[in-house]
Amino acid sequence: MESRARSPPAEIVQMDGQEMKDNKVKKSVARPPRKSGRGRTAALSEERRDQLNRYLHRQLARDSKSGPKHQRLQTAVVAAISEGVLTAGDQLPSEPEIATGVGLSLGTVRRCLTQLANDGVVSREHGRGTFISGVTLTENEVWHMRFLEDDLVTVRPIYQRILGREILRETGPWSEHLGQSEEGYVRVRRAVNVDSLFVCHSDFYLRGDHYSRVLDLDPHEIESVGLKHVLRLYFNVSITRVQKISQILPTPDDVTPVIGVQPGHPAQRVEIRGFAHDNQPVSYQVIWIPPTAVPLDLSGPVSMPSAVKA
Repeated sequence: MESRARSPPAEIVQMDGQEMKDNKVKKSVARPPRKSGRGRTAALSEERRDQLNRYLHRQLARDSKSGPKHQRLQTAVVAAISEGVLTAGDQLPSEPEIATGVGLSLGTVRRCLTQLANDGVVSREHGRGTFISGVTLTENEVWHMRFLEDDLVTVRPIYQRILGREILRETGPWSEHLGQSEEGYVRVRRAVNVDSLFVCHSDFYLRGDHYSRVLDLDPHEIESVGLKHVLRLYFNVSITRVQKISQILPTPDDVTPVIGVQPGHPAQRVEIRGFAHDNQPVSYQVIWIPPTAVPLDLSGPVSMPSAVKA
């Protein structure tokens, strides 16, 4: 019989009103709009299509010598999302319409959209169309880890795609942090696309006896708002402190296909242990980052629990 989710203990649910304030993100990123129907917004109006075509034209002209056409179009679409020209849930024009609008071949547009779908930036639904996925860059979501542009101030947008969710019965570093759970541990495995430059791999762990409901949520909802907001919305739990440990280690075999490196090749492993305001362990996360020159800011308003300072 499938176990029913139970509410977390009262000491986790209570919040002291002094929740940590996140650093301000200076880059304006599109927020998910109000949705209707089956969770998607309507197709773009003619005015917005014209606006999108003009924007993509400008971006393609600006980057006319920066690489293959499908990659340039891919970069232009991501920029349109970051600047609010496209928002989460928007349905893109058809492939022929995009090709005509930007003056590129149909094959180029298809290669672009296929790669964007693989990266989790868009979702392609058979018989319905192509939609902009949820943008997860918010002030609340990136306070413990930020990928920056060359000015070391502007935060790059990130997009996440759920790869799988399951209950783990085995123990490991996650159980050492979260404590014993008779119903195992929830693991949410994600691919995190960073500004369409590279993809990271994330394993996010929660106690199965408190948070098994996460397994039943719509994956699009998790992708749109992020797991921290899911914990707040459904469990009234806020992660206010984290402990972060970064190492360069050989990449595990099950991670290499996601981040695009060879098995055993060195990559950056970031371990993030989340706590509620009363030092109660809430989450355990491991992120694998491929070799990259993109600056990574691991600083933040972090107050470490005394129990884990040693």
